[in-house]
Amino acid sequence: MGFHAATSFGATPYLVVRDQGGNFMVDCPRFDRGLAKRVEEAFGGGSYIVLTHIDDVADHEKWAAYFGAKRILHEAELDVASAKGGNAVGFFEQLHPGFVDRLEKVEVKLTGDGPWTLPDGGNDVEIIFTPGHSAGHVCVFHKPSKVLFTGDHLCGCGPRFPERYGQLFLLREFLEPVIWNVSEQIASLEKLVGMEFDTILPGHGRAHRYFTTSAKDDALETVIAFEKSRPVVENVEPSSQVLELTYDGVL
Repeated sequence: MGFHAATSFGATPYLVVRDQGGNFMVDCPRFDRGLAKRVEEAFGGGSYIVLTHIDDVADHEKWAAYFGAKRILHEAELDVASAKGGNAVGFFEQLHPGFVDRLEKVEVKLTGDGPWTLPDGGNDVEIIFTPGHSAGHVCVFHKPSKVLFTGDHLCGCGPRFPERYGQLFLLREFLEPVIWNVSEQIASLEKLVGMEFDTILPGHGRAHRYFTTSAKDDALETVIAFEKSRPVVENVEPSSQVLELTYDGVL
């Protein structure tokens, strides 16, 4: 969709147009009335906004109000937010003043381990529980296009690390203090092996497209093995460096 928001670390927002109607957004850009009008005129707007996790939400309430869309978020994200404590919440509260209260007002709160459909019950979309980066992180699988939207669960590396350019990876180097549970995130990666998607559209970094689902599985197995081999990064404080990396093409 463009219009990336600094308050979402420059994360990529997506719009999915469905044949049967009920279009949905995956995460949010900064609100722009001109963009919203173009989306409404060209595609009929959006019925749902799937928020993959707490920190890439940008102007979600403005988009929801404009389209009359239902926002979808896992309740575990709200549990983390309502605590109003810890590194992650304090850090994101600085970026999104009042974000705790704003997220409490989402219309659809997912519970349990899923998977879930969108509220209209269509079988073309599957929302997958992928905790790790945050406690209630989800990915979104659009079956007709064989695309998985990963939010911050998986990212595509940019030019800051040329030795890993174009590879999948987890956002750990600069976010270890605010990641909920790295071991859980790796376990959630393993759940994706064998699923019938061949394209990964991450919240940060390049799209990854594969000729076959088995090639996608090989890529996932590679990143799983690599992440399991990595030491935990200690004593790294989240800072403005994260935003600097956003605009340097890494995140």
